[in-house]
Amino acid sequence: MEWRVETDVPSAELDVSATAVVVSAFGSGPNYHFTITDERVRVVRSNFLPIVYVDIEPGILHTYRLELYGSESYTWSIDGQVIDSGIPQGSFLESDPTLIWGVRRFQFDHTTRWDYIRYGAVPEPATGVFLLAASIALIHRRRSL
Repeated sequence: MEWRVETDVPSAELDVSATAVVVSAFGSGPNYHFTITDERVRVVRSNFLPIVYVDIEPGILHTYRLELYGSESYTWSIDGQVIDSGIPQGSFLESDPTLIWGVRRFQFDHTTRWDYIRYGAVPEPATGVFLLAASIALIHRRRSL
């Protein structure tokens, strides 16, 4: 999944509330919960793993991307720079995967701008090669008719 957002929610919200700008992906496997403020992002992947904090430049849109490869690996990046990667505690897409995003006000007024949010599955490389070969075969067949 990938999203692009800018907010002026003060980082102080992280100390008093976990609900500034939130993107949360959860399913029957591991969960990924992102809390975004103007200068800092907090990522919780599990109650049993350390929380990851990342400082970001305030006042600009940032692109966040989480790539999940079943139970084999995950990669999380901000603006194309890998922040965290590794082996998840299980497969995220086991059943009923869910994505939630939103903004809440706790103590401070703020403005948040979402540019986009994308979520979807990408076929395995072998599937892509098969689809490409099938497309070429169909085009060739139509031309020969």
